[in-house]
Amino acid sequence: MSRGAKIIILIIVGLAAIGVIFYFIILPIFPKSAAPSANVNANIGAALPLANVNANANANSNINAPLPVEVSPEVQQLSTARSVVRTFAERLDTYTNRNNLVNISDLKTISTSAVWKYLDGEYRSKLIAAMPAGKDFYSVVSTALNVNVSMDLEGEMNAKVGMQRVESGAISKTSYPVLDLKLKKVGEEWLVSWLEWEK
Repeated sequence: MSRGAKIIILIIVGLAAIGVIFYFIILPIFPKSAAPSANVNANIGAALPLANVNANANANSNINAPLPVEVSPEVQQLSTARSVVRTFAERLDTYTNRNNLVNISDLKTISTSAVWKYLDGEYRSKLIAAMPAGKDFYSVVSTALNVNVSMDLEGEMNAKVGMQRVESGAISKTSYPVLDLKLKKVGEEWLVSWLEWEK
């Protein structure tokens, strides 16, 4: 047997030995993932509400697909109103002495005409008067921490917003005022129809 043939045989035997070592020693270290069984698919919706169990049982072909969620019209209205309330409260109470109170102008589209008239007139004047005098920078940044909205009458809602107000300037302070609001449905939109800061 020639020297070249011996080298080829040694290479083949070496590769075979490496394959055997890999198959019997290395592979058992890494656990195999088990194929899903019928029991796994049957228990997928066990912790879901009854309405979703049936939807999940029919969706075995794509287990990770989101389940369709039916939302009642009342829940949709509350969600929309909550979004309007959060936007209104945060824009109403976030401003600086350098922005000409544009935050109030942003509220025109989500306010009734009576509320807009109050905001653009008396409220804006009081806000300007309450700001510290001088050229020092002053800002108020408010965040709605919790928003509670409840249906009052058909087409009307009450809302209470717990705020965190951070005032920055010569003296900085944080307070937690509460804003009470009423909303009225005009067409398909919820508009703020009344507001008052709790004392």
